[in-house]
Amino acid sequence: MSVEDELRELLSRDDDYTVPDLRAGILPQLGSQTPRWRLTPSAVVAGVALALVLVLGRAMLPTTNNPPAATAPAVGNATASPGMATEAPASAAPSASASIEPSAAPSVLPVVTTPPGSLGMDALATGTLGGARPGGGVCFWIEQGTTRMALVWPYGFGALDDPLRLVGPDGQDLARPGDHVELGGGALPGEIPPRPEDDPCGLGKVFIVSGVATVNGARSDVGEGSLRLVTREPGTSAFCSSTVQVGLMLVMSESSLRVQLLSSGDIRTATWPLGFTAHPGGRTTIVDGSGKVVMTQGVEDPTVRARVTASGVDVCGFRDAIYP
Repeated sequence: MSVEDELRELLSRDDDYTVPDLRAGILPQLGSQTPRWRLTPSAVVAGVALALVLVLGRAMLPTTNNPPAATAPAVGNATASPGMATEAPASAAPSASASIEPSAAPSVLPVVTTPPGSLGMDALATGTLGGARPGGGVCFWIEQGTTRMALVWPYGFGALDDPLRLVGPDGQDLARPGDHVELGGGALPGEIPPRPEDDPCGLGKVFIVSGVATVNGARSDVGEGSLRLVTREPGTSAFCSSTVQVGLMLVMSESSLRVQLLSSGDIRTATWPLGFTAHPGGRTTIVDGSGKVVMTQGVEDPTVRARVTASGVDVCGFRDAIYP
């Protein structure tokens, strides 16, 4: 039963009920010196009922302190047309706490490698690279005619899948099965059988790689940590401002990235300012901390600021650019 119905039932119980004249029954009669009030039972009942109606009616009104919930923004850039709903469905509305995660980098798969700092042999193996994933692992081999030799790589090498490929210690893609490769290194003597962990493909022969010389005829010269630069902490190259410019060229030598003195032809190891990195490609490049290419493999640069010592070359600037 509604409130209105309950109120009508309550009022109908008084047979003598008449609609009160508010001015006559509540306000003082006009012209009288002494106010006279006439409160009948029906008036009391009507007053209580009126109060209930006002209280209940006010409670049912919408409050202005709680604004209506905002409509979820529409997803996409479609233009609304007649008859088309302009609100996006709840499932399409982005969550306020949702965030877009960057795509995860692919995981490098382990391959058989030598311990770090191992001495390499200088024999040359030429053939077609092969690869497989036996039992979820990864193995590579070199195929020379009808002979296959399992490959043990320098420390830091790995593999990536989809498609299967060999990656170097600095994350560079090197080769894929089917590529023609030239590998520096050496084989185990024939009377020494390889350990199962060194020969996951079970070929019975192993070639220990010291460096990848070429891939499909392109020079590579990648060995253990070949593209990792030795850098200096800031503030250790105060000599740079007074150092004369020397001619240098970036080269790959003995499976590592080095510099060659144009004046003498000597090849030296180099140290670089902090933040410098090497990037593989058709030609390896040296990039400073701001992303600017400062040297390219095989390109002579007579404007390098550097200090040449008996142990190497400390590179500290290029032309007018000096790095702390």
